[in-house]
Amino acid sequence: MKTSKLITLSSSILLAYSVNASAVTIDLFDVNQAKLTDLTASGSLDFANPANSESSSVSGPISSILGGNRDLGVNLVTNPLSNSASIQVAGGYMSYNVGSGATGQGIVQWDGNDGDGNLGLNTTGLGGIDLTEGGTLNAFGIQTIFSDFNFLFTITAYDMLGNWTAVTLASSDVPLSLPDGVLSLIGFDTFENCGPFPEPGVVNVQCSATPVDLSNLGALQAVIDPTAGFLALDLTLNSIKTVPEPSILGLLGIGLAGFGAASRRKAIKA
Repeated sequence: MKTSKLITLSSSILLAYSVNASAVTIDLFDVNQAKLTDLTASGSLDFANPANSESSSVSGPISSILGGNRDLGVNLVTNPLSNSASIQVAGGYMSYNVGSGATGQGIVQWDGNDGDGNLGLNTTGLGGIDLTEGGTLNAFGIQTIFSDFNFLFTITAYDMLGNWTAVTLASSDVPLSLPDGVLSLIGFDTFENCGPFPEPGVVNVQCSATPVDLSNLGALQAVIDPTAGFLALDLTLNSIKTVPEPSILGLLGIGLAGFGAASRRKAIKA
């Protein structure tokens, strides 16, 4: 694979690209999941503990949700001004919000149908899905509709042999005034090579002794603000897919950017 990069695509390029490219769906966020609101500060980063977070699970077609099931969670960590943290999926969007002065975490898991609605990750729940489609796909494509500046977003992939890689990205400011339709790409080689590091938008890469094999995926997890270190966050995503990374991007003058280069499309108000 080529050297991995995080790339921002303009709306016109995204439109032409999406028409011609194949993809594996991680989540289209078109299967609604009721809003979860956490009002009690846990003081803990242990979002997998149900006592410290709110969580739920929803099933849907594999054409919409990887493995046919999504677990959603939110953890309010600090709350000096009596606000809340919330997360929901509605109308084709996933929206995360933390009130003024508060910090928290948002969690999305794709680990098969565990049936309990909790955030205990089943690292082999997907049974060995090939995200690369035989090597024809080589990047995650994340379409962001709105994003605050300067918080972290970690994607962790697990394979069926117990290997894992966690890639942490730095968000960029995505104002509501941007035109519709922008995509960020994260190359699979960042996960499968455990680097290289640093590169644009990627602030940290960690992995097991052997990095993850994305052709044998057991589970995928995304955590918004994993350290709960940032105040009053807002994030709205439109979709996550795996796609072929277009080789023409280097010729188009597209600037490299952090995670979250995106556009407004009726962003959900949390």
